[in-house]
Amino acid sequence: MSTIKWVHLCFGDIGVKTLFLKAYEQLEEGGYLIFEQQPWKGYKKQKHHKPEFKECIKGDGIKLRPNLFEAYLKHIGFTKVQTMVDPD
Repeated sequence: MSTIKWVHLCFGDIGVKTLFLKAYEQLEEGGYLIFEQQPWKGYKKQKHHKPEFKECIKGDGIKLRPNLFEAYLKHIGFTKVQTMVDPD
């Protein structure tokens, strides 16, 4: 379920912003976007899997870290309904 992380690692901020914006545009009024937000440390663990991931993390590809997603989502028009946190 870490789809957002993989989009972010493969396509950087442009990819994740595009995904969020397209989701917003496609949702009917009253619709919900549900996703599993990964902690930044989860991104850093993946940088060894592909050189492109390491470049994206260390370079300019990712400046919109996961803790800033909520502000970006509000900026494009989403309204926060609920955040669910895994107790582990």
